[in-house]
Amino acid sequence: MSLSLEIANKMIAASIRKAQELGIRVSTTVVDEAGNLVAFARMDGASWVTIKISQGKAYTAAGFRTPTAMLAERRKTEVYWADIVSAHEGKMVLAGGGLPVKVGGHFAGAVGVSGGKAEQDVECATAGVEAAA
Repeated sequence: MSLSLEIANKMIAASIRKAQELGIRVSTTVVDEAGNLVAFARMDGASWVTIKISQGKAYTAAGFRTPTAMLAERRKTEVYWADIVSAHEGKMVLAGGGLPVKVGGHFAGAVGVSGGKAEQDVECATAGVEAAA
């Protein structure tokens, strides 16, 4: 089951609301189960670097169906991660802020957020995931 544009837009709106609560400016990316872009938004004032980082976090969370913060922890002890990242044309980002998304109990894609500290990005991504439920 894929994420619809309607659900993706709800996820982005929830992520932005959380970012506003936290006083940060973020970019939010929603991808389908294959890591393809469904929707994207960059808040006014969010750094240009947040664009590719949020996309990478979403792509990575979709590819592994795992939160990127967990993958970042694994990277500390498993050296082969550099090979995985290079094999994916540098698209993968192993930092907190990417979360897999389930719709109707089935994996449907992922959300990636960049612009705050990793914990803040996770909070914004979590708000997005909750909006998809």
